Amino acid sequence: MAHDQDHEGTAVENESRAVPSVPSPYLTSAEAAIYLRYKSSAAIRNLVLAGRRVPAGRRGRTYLFLRSDLDDMIRGHGAPVTR
Repeated sequence: MAHDQDHEGTAVENESRAVPSVPSPYLTSAEAAIYLRYKSSAAIRNLVLAGRRVPAGRRGRTYLFLRSDLDDMIRGHGAPVTR
């Protein structure tokens, strides 16, 4: 482990302060395409443009989709979700 000195000059071990990996409930268009086993994220964009999928939001220019909405689509409850 790496050692640093505290404000009094004594050696202190640096502990790893990694943020625990928590899966996000949101998927980007590319991630949603992989999740739904589509060939490309263009298929997801086409669903949005056709009004068959409503994204949960956007991050910049990227659509975000709730994993639970995609699960409902897979189960056959694929009607567009209005927000």
